[in-house]
Amino acid sequence: MRDTEFYQQVLGLSDNWQAADVNLDIEGGKVEILVVHAGGGLSCPVCGFSAPVHDHAPERSWRHLDTCQLKTLLHCRVPRVKCSEHGVKTVSVPWAEPHGRFTALFEQVVIRFLHATRNKTAVAERLGLTFDEVHSIMERAVERGLARRDEHPMRQLGLDEKSMKRGHKYLTVLTDLENSCVHDVAEGRKQVQAESLLNELSELQRKTVSCVCMDMWEPYRRAVEKILPNAAVVHDRFHISQHLNDAVDNTRRRERRQLSTEQLPALKHSRYLFLRNYENLLEWQATNFKYASRVAVKTAGVWESKELFREFWNQPSVANARTFLARWYKDAKAKNLPELNKVAKMILRHAKGLLTYFDHKVTNSMAENLNGKIQQLKSAARGFRSFERYRLNILFHYGKLSMEPLKIL
Repeated sequence: MRDTEFYQQVLGLSDNWQAADVNLDIEGGKVEILVVHAGGGLSCPVCGFSAPVHDHAPERSWRHLDTCQLKTLLHCRVPRVKCSEHGVKTVSVPWAEPHGRFTALFEQVVIRFLHATRNKTAVAERLGLTFDEVHSIMERAVERGLARRDEHPMRQLGLDEKSMKRGHKYLTVLTDLENSCVHDVAEGRKQVQAESLLNELSELQRKTVSCVCMDMWEPYRRAVEKILPNAAVVHDRFHISQHLNDAVDNTRRRERRQLSTEQLPALKHSRYLFLRNYENLLEWQATNFKYASRVAVKTAGVWESKELFREFWNQPSVANARTFLARWYKDAKAKNLPELNKVAKMILRHAKGLLTYFDHKVTNSMAENLNGKIQQLKSAARGFRSFERYRLNILFHYGKLSMEPLKIL
């Protein structure tokens, strides 16, 4: 078998395209294949209608999968057709995406390597590419995936913030809770950023959203009420738990400063005893907790309210939950502890968003899990130079996009 016939079959070229010449450069570690158009009908890449050949574009090159450990390059002067409607256009080639410098199969391999390693530098070294070349393949993959997104109904969304850089730099992350993926991210956490993300949804999707789970950040609530007026706002139970834990810890810190020298040993290593659920404590930890709670009476009072509030999420109905919340708030206020009062007032102000939980039973736990993975991505990359690169990586790894090239040899 001649080398041209071999590569004709390896590349899977149709009769319209032929491997005309093969140049093997052993010293250079590469093999170059000249591909020519062998005739047959051509069509306009814009409208798809048949059009006559006008001329041929200057020679272009594409990197293909290695052949016998040799870097493989395709060269071709691609025909240009003259369309009666769109003028002179370069035809599409079957082995690569438009404007790409790599064949579809090569890009597919790079995409799979990136998913496996989450490290562009490692992929570049493994495949003999530059960092920028790998980045450009990732960019095209995400663009391809976003363009292929369909308008499937979205019923449950999550809005959450994610730290981007030091100095209170944040991202707003919009999550599709049912499909466990990031829909998109925006730089900042103001109302305008949340609105821009929600406006990306199609009209059908905005109509089908039944609820949006979030923390008690007012700009997010206002954005949802403006863009999705028919969607319920559900305040995430895990953020409520975080606020109550902060109240416990802040009370413990304040009370610790007021204790005598003789009482201080009782609070040694007690921080996580107060923050953990009591039933999860080991026997010796439960003993230490009881000793600490007898000394830090105020902290124990806030802890008790925190533990009692866990039963709120187990109420059988909205009516029961409303009654429970009223009693809990009255008991918390009666303790007259500043840290607890602050959280209790905040919970009461957002009672509507808490009570809607019983209609939808949705939490941001999946979004929080994705946030943890995004943090791992950020740590592995040692940070990102810009928001655009951060967003690109998030959507590539956690957007559940269909990114592989359509044209497979």
